[in-house]
Amino acid sequence: MTGTTFLRTFHPPIRRWSLPCTLAFVLVTAPSLVPAAPPSGGSSPVPVSLVEAEAVVRDLFGLETGEAVKDERGFRFKVTKMAGGRRCPLEKVRDTRCGDFAWAPSEARVFHHSVVAPLSGHLSRNRVVVVDLFSSSAGVAFSALHGVLVFPGPAVKPAARPAFAWYLTRLGRSVSLDLSDVTGDGLMDILYGYSQQMGGGIHVVARDIWTVARLAPEKLLSAGEKLSGVFLSTFDGAPLHDDGLGTLGRGALRTVATAPDRPDLVVLERARMAGPGTAWEMHVLTDFGEGWTEHLTGAPGSPESWGIEVEVDGEPGPDCTPVEVPAGLSIKARRGLLELETACRVARAPFLAEGVEGADAPLLKAFRMLWAAVSMHVAGYHVIALALEESASMTLTAGWPFTWPVSVGLSLHAAWLAQGEYHRAFDPRFAQTQGTFVESLTSYPALYPVTWPLDRLERALRAPSKPGELRLTAPGN
Repeated sequence: MTGTTFLRTFHPPIRRWSLPCTLAFVLVTAPSLVPAAPPSGGSSPVPVSLVEAEAVVRDLFGLETGEAVKDERGFRFKVTKMAGGRRCPLEKVRDTRCGDFAWAPSEARVFHHSVVAPLSGHLSRNRVVVVDLFSSSAGVAFSALHGVLVFPGPAVKPAARPAFAWYLTRLGRSVSLDLSDVTGDGLMDILYGYSQQMGGGIHVVARDIWTVARLAPEKLLSAGEKLSGVFLSTFDGAPLHDDGLGTLGRGALRTVATAPDRPDLVVLERARMAGPGTAWEMHVLTDFGEGWTEHLTGAPGSPESWGIEVEVDGEPGPDCTPVEVPAGLSIKARRGLLELETACRVARAPFLAEGVEGADAPLLKAFRMLWAAVSMHVAGYHVIALALEESASMTLTAGWPFTWPVSVGLSLHAAWLAQGEYHRAFDPRFAQTQGTFVESLTSYPALYPVTWPLDRLERALRAPSKPGELRLTAPGN
């Protein structure tokens, strides 16, 4: 299809600039239209002191260390050996014994940021401390032990045997900590973010939800698990973000209140930037009294699946069809669930028109996706919206080079939003964002003509020169 033929496929032609200008304005400003969620109540920050950090590392974990090195995020300790013949650092943690588990850390980090909040009981004031342990003697697949310590009182007292929500991961580390009453029981729950490096060069950022009622850590929702079971060999769940070879996965997780004394809704948006294969997902998780289940799942579909209830492995399929809700659910909660279903179907609608006579015109398809993206931005689903923008950019490839500038603009805006979501997953009190905005641009095909020369130039500038050689031009030119 030539560029001229492509431009004629949209009928009737847009003769006024008001609608395109409105679309452009909303795409740029919509992420700022939805106010940020207020901070969680019932908690107060209490920075970890050097004495407390030493108590955690030496008295609780039983490590012999050198002097602490202080930086802007906390205290780092070089571990020389385990004290008292211990096999692992968990011997004094509540309800935990090392047994046959032998794991010796070589470095420990205790973060400054700590809070006091009611996690174990309604009148409790628990101290919450985040720690990372790294081992040079363990295998790479389980080289990091990290997580959240919850002490019975507001003080860091190892003798009180704190609870520990912990992980053993491949090059993992803590990246964020938030507290919120997700379960509706009046106690604060832990929203813990961490990163890890998977096999095959895949970098994952996950966010899990824990409850520590009665000082018994229980993982409510795990990004690395499907609701049907745990997968240990690969990350088969739904991580918040994941970076692979040539693809980017971006996400956002939030909780939505339903009613007093009832669990929140957990809404996970996912976008996969993979060129022509760009797609999105929506997962709504609920607990109506029988455990956490998926209330609905949405993803791009085809006209054949319209109005058909789909099941995948016994779970709701990606057609935005919700499960039945209990009779006693409040009107407010039902309205919230209906709004989620409506948003899911709005995002899915542009893909269901394919195959309809006259609807396959690329410009018309791109316009439908942009209109859905604007609707999702206004509704606050920015991750799904950025996937729709990138899908519109890829749809316009049929009209390149005439439509290439529009594709570039859409992909740049989607990349900017994606990097913003990625940046928000990293709390600067725990970790720095890994990867830059410029590095992420290589996952957007419309930007190849721009990123490829820049990449060549960067490699040329970093390449070492031979002795006595003055390089004025990039190699290969």
